[in-house]
Amino acid sequence: LPFNYRKLKFFDVIKASDRAVARKYLRDQQRNILKREGMWLSKHLRRVQRLERRRILEEKGSNTDALEKFDEDNDSAQQEEELCGSNSGLSTFPFPMTPSISAALLLESISLNKIESVEGMSKCYDGIVAAGVVLLDAEDNRQSNAPLDEDQKARLSRSEVMAALAPLLITYLDQASGEAILGLARLRNMCGTARYRRRFVQRVAPGLIRPQRSAMWCLKHQNDMEPILAAAELIFDTSEGIFRKGWFERGKLLLADSKRAETLNNAADQLRRLSTTETDVPTLGLVGHGSHRRRTNKLMVGATPTKDGATGPGSNEPLAEWEVIAVDRQIRISISNIISKDWSRVSLPTRELDIIRGAPR
Repeated sequence: LPFNYRKLKFFDVIKASDRAVARKYLRDQQRNILKREGMWLSKHLRRVQRLERRRILEEKGSNTDALEKFDEDNDSAQQEEELCGSNSGLSTFPFPMTPSISAALLLESISLNKIESVEGMSKCYDGIVAAGVVLLDAEDNRQSNAPLDEDQKARLSRSEVMAALAPLLITYLDQASGEAILGLARLRNMCGTARYRRRFVQRVAPGLIRPQRSAMWCLKHQNDMEPILAAAELIFDTSEGIFRKGWFERGKLLLADSKRAETLNNAADQLRRLSTTETDVPTLGLVGHGSHRRRTNKLMVGATPTKDGATGPGSNEPLAEWEVIAVDRQIRISISNIISKDWSRVSLPTRELDIIRGAPR
């Protein structure tokens, strides 16, 4: 068979006519869904526009008849939106669902979108390939019975590989994508032996895991095929544990935490850079005295200058990350206090009041 495929009757019975029927049905459904989404969006925008017009009429004090007409239009528009949303599912398949048709629908559905097979899978491609490489290296080392160093021993555990790959999958995959992988894993478990389960992965994995915006069986895809198959078997084996109840919410929280950590790290790096560079800090003087600029010394934050201007013994040590975050928090609190304070009620000392009154206008 082409591409070094092994025999698997579920996929071998597919004919060209079955692939054509499945492809036409999926493309028609995709076109209808896009059309319904466009209609729903246009109706929603018209409804929002009517609500805005009603608000303008209320501000102008229009009569109640015009407002009642707007209420009736909004109710009918809302009913149309709900009806449009309830009819957004797939239509019934018009042909008998034979095994060859179902297999053709499976293969065509994961290869229909040229960008990626399921939502978010292209973002996981590099991580999946890297996990497959680790699994293949571990298998080679196990078969060769060669002595292993510490780095190789740390990479041999499949559970550790899956523990590193699971956050990537639950973070970037859409909820429907996780359900699709669960369905493929359950279909794979219907194969009677481990050999046929491997053959199932060999047929499904090339279409499921592929580079973004690349053709199937391109040069990069071919070179990465062995790691893809190894990683796909591991994902299917552990799919029940990865995509268990509440996985999508955990992925969103993990993504939010990672973005927050990245923001804090960027702020910490920025503060470290500011602490080691010479900057011109503008300072505002009182009225009548103009403004001047002060040039800061090139000192590390936290350094203790001595009498001769040199820094102390610990001056070359940068701040820890928690210290930088604390400094950043204090800066933000100080700025917010300055903005929120009512400066019109601040009482100035008598000497400063005399200076302000004596300043030229």
